[in-house]
Amino acid sequence: MMLWWAKYRISTALDGGKLFSSGLLRTISRSRDLRQFAERSAAVDAALKGKPPRPELPAFLHEGIMRAVESSRARPAAVAPAMRLVPWLAAPALALLVFGGAWWFRDRVRSSALQPATAALNLGSRMPERIASSAVAPLSDELQRLHRDFDNTKDFLLASLP
Repeated sequence: MMLWWAKYRISTALDGGKLFSSGLLRTISRSRDLRQFAERSAAVDAALKGKPPRPELPAFLHEGIMRAVESSRARPAAVAPAMRLVPWLAAPALALLVFGGAWWFRDRVRSSALQPATAALNLGSRMPERIASSAVAPLSDELQRLHRDFDNTKDFLLASLP
């Protein structure tokens, strides 16, 4: 555990760019593993903080690139006649796809989403008939009972007469 703590302190000191404390130097001097760790860590730290090595490029590489650029400027690239039509055909094909999708979606929406609205409008046109019959139905039942009572009363009175 103490070895890990010492390695942590070494790494932290190198990351912060600080010098090792005297206590840490004594701990490093007593352990061969810590000395090796400190040397390797310092070497890695120096390599990472230094400038990256610049690779030497061969001279023929630059010349070859420049020749390729010049030759591409000299002759235009030949395009097949069929490939010239591709940009012109892409726009109408996309427009056809968009309008066809909109047409299909409009028919789909018209048939499915508007059914409840159509049913509500149809119900609204028949509503006065239904309201009238439902409002008058109890009254007509009562009127039928009243007629039956009059008929029964008439029959009773006629039967009571000598």
